[in-house]
Amino acid sequence: MKVEQVASITGLSADWVRKIARRYNTTGPEGIVDGHQKSPGGKHKALTTGQLEELFEKLKLPPEDGGLWSGPKVGELIKQQFGISIHRATAWKYLKHLGFSLQAPRPLHERSATK
Repeated sequence: MKVEQVASITGLSADWVRKIARRYNTTGPEGIVDGHQKSPGGKHKALTTGQLEELFEKLKLPPEDGGLWSGPKVGELIKQQFGISIHRATAWKYLKHLGFSLQAPRPLHERSATK
């Protein structure tokens, strides 16, 4: 069968089918087993409950440079406070997890009815 046919039957993308086929050709049947269970790194939380509480208290105050909290600002705060480097997307997830949300107004189109 062609890759595109396998992709349509399985519901996977053609690229993913190719990757699986390459892994199978390289390592055999073990290559198609889901490897997420072998590396549970994603289940590890960067911050402890105590650190989250401390972070929450800090986020109640405005950032030192003014403005609003963002993923990069929270990531930098976590690095300064706890010595832990995390990706800005992870920092944004912590921000959302603690109940904060995006506070910037949506931009209006230049020809919108209200300005």
